[in-house]
Amino acid sequence: MSQRHDIYRRYLACIDEPIKEQLRRTPQVGDYISRHNDGWATGDYMWNSAGAFRKSIESLALLAAEHEHRNGTLIAHDGFNGPAFLDMARGLRTMLSGFELGKLDAGFCDAAICNICAEAGFDQDEI
Repeated sequence: MSQRHDIYRRYLACIDEPIKEQLRRTPQVGDYISRHNDGWATGDYMWNSAGAFRKSIESLALLAAEHEHRNGTLIAHDGFNGPAFLDMARGLRTMLSGFELGKLDAGFCDAAICNICAEAGFDQDEI
């Protein structure tokens, strides 16, 4: 497995971590977790706002991973791309409140964005 692939997998794992954490705290799978997982996996949501958020969150992870792979540093340490990346993440977090998300859970999406930013080297108070 290549180093690039390992970096990508690490960032993409940030998306699943909020759900895994919830399951550790509450072992019985709630309806909202099942609904969110279904919404994330279902292709029916690819052409609406829920699909756009899924793609945007995955893109955020892949941008951070690609930066780390190409430059050997976390995007948070990049004086040019770091602030732009953080603006993008903050914008996504803000827009979670204003769009219909279908089956997606805004809390899980928000946590995934925060996890990606933390993995990319940003402090929680910056996010």
